[in-house]
Amino acid sequence: MLVFCLSMMADTLDANSIPEGKRTPELKKALLDVLVKKTAAYNTTLEEDEKLLKSTLGSRQRMAIEVRLGEKRVLKKARERIRA
Repeated sequence: MLVFCLSMMADTLDANSIPEGKRTPELKKALLDVLVKKTAAYNTTLEEDEKLLKSTLGSRQRMAIEVRLGEKRVLKKARERIRA
């Protein structure tokens, strides 16, 4: 998962980076399922976190929300790329 996330952040993962023989509907579905489940594990949405950052927070709370928001953005970008 770490390599996958780093690939996403470096913009090196797309449909063409998966070898032709490995690109199957089953692989696409499996990847999307993992990403959707990981996203669903958060108690807040991306939009809710963005709204929270606009409120008054302690520094530790702010950092935690920023990290969580970054993770959600990576997951969202990964879903978009896989669906493309």
